[in-house]
Amino acid sequence: MTFEGKRDEGDGVRERIAYLFMITILIVLIAVTFGVLGKGEYQPPKEEQPKGSVPSVLA
Repeated sequence: MTFEGKRDEGDGVRERIAYLFMITILIVLIAVTFGVLGKGEYQPPKEEQPKGSVPSVLA
């Protein structure tokens, strides 16, 4: 006899562990991102043309 609506006892525990695992990965990714950006080593690319100059367009 099978009951299609009945879940195994361990399904709730497995689901809780999966959510905990995903939330942990998300927190680690956010921490690494802010850790890298907060170090100050990242420098945005510098502009080659000074501001106010007209860039040359090659056609």
